[in-house]
Amino acid sequence: MDHPNIYTKALQQRYKTDINKLAYLFNKTDAGMKHNNIHDWAHCFDENLVRGVTIALLRQYQSPKEARKQHAQEVVDDFQYAGDIADVITARYSGRRTYPDFEQFFPEILAYLAQKYPTAESTNQ
Repeated sequence: MDHPNIYTKALQQRYKTDINKLAYLFNKTDAGMKHNNIHDWAHCFDENLVRGVTIALLRQYQSPKEARKQHAQEVVDDFQYAGDIADVITARYSGRRTYPDFEQFFPEILAYLAQKYPTAESTNQ
């Protein structure tokens, strides 16, 4: 079976510049990131994206309890943005026809993270 990350690899390559703009979200001194062997923002984002999609799919196709358990596990495992990604997918994509596919929706995830976690510079403007 393919690792889930393979399904978003091309998409992340296409939006690499936009993803890199969020690199300020990566805490390289975080014990959880060290424990998970994650040393850069690209890897951190990739893992949070896949886990966020998983939570969103569980919300859509499994019981609320299973989705909550998965979300809690991601928090315990220090994937702090997975829940945010799941939230924006659930609110703006799942079960809606606003976007023809996930590829068209993807920039919304980046915009949501930038809005929810603004840089110090953007809050002082």
